[in-house]
Amino acid sequence: MSGVIIPSEGDIGLVRPAVEIVLKTFSRDKVIFASNFPVCDLGTGMVPWIDVMMDITRAFGHVYQTHLFSDNAVRLYRLS
Repeated sequence: MSGVIIPSEGDIGLVRPAVEIVLKTFSRDKVIFASNFPVCDLGTGMVPWIDVMMDITRAFGHVYQTHLFSDNAVRLYRLS
């Protein structure tokens, strides 16, 4: 999940629909967080992008967040 530029005013309401479509379309085992750095700096930067993704995915639960932010990448890139 990357390529979503947060507007400089940081209004997550503008990006939430697009992010939620992706998260609801694909299972928790098929989505990986990505920063899109340095392109994300065209908006608000990496920290706000992480904060937005944490906020949007909070409703999906801790297990979903763990898959999105770490487990899926570890499995895909065979890091363990």
